Amino acid sequence: MYLQIELYDEDKPMLRFLWRDLDSSKEPQIYEYCRVVFGINTSPFIALKVSQQSAQKYKDELPLAAETVLKSTYMDDSLDSVIDEQVGLELYNQLITLWGQAGMKPMKWVFNSKAFLEAVPKEQRAKSDDIFSRGMSNISLMCAFYRRQSGTNYSPHTIRQRLCRARR
Repeated sequence: MYLQIELYDEDKPMLRFLWRDLDSSKEPQIYEYCRVVFGINTSPFIALKVSQQSAQKYKDELPLAAETVLKSTYMDDSLDSVIDEQVGLELYNQLITLWGQAGMKPMKWVFNSKAFLEAVPKEQRAKSDDIFSRGMSNISLMCAFYRRQSGTNYSPHTIRQRLCRARR
């Protein structure tokens, strides 16, 4: 996510480094990063701020996505649940649009609905389709869509708890 966020021109000199290709006889070349990088103590704040500003900007046009980004997202990891597949598909489409407006492309989607697995292109899905039996250490962006089936005791809340425990 960091590398998708462009720096203002006046901030680029703060991320300057020198390079002379291990040749101490050469004058060093000066390089500046143009994007937010890993390892800077403010990078997480900048990433969250960009996400939240995008959500605020498009909250009237994309209300489901804005709510998910504001209430159920940390960095570029989102975890949300919805009441049915129709609302879930609308949330998916809105999140694609919202992140796209911010210049980001959400990947590694996870669903617990076969209908969504068919709707989401394979290259955008997480490698594991089974979110409960396999680890989730490689999941970047998660959205769980839940439709209660008769005889089950899960609610969106308990699914969220299971996903959060698995993430740790």
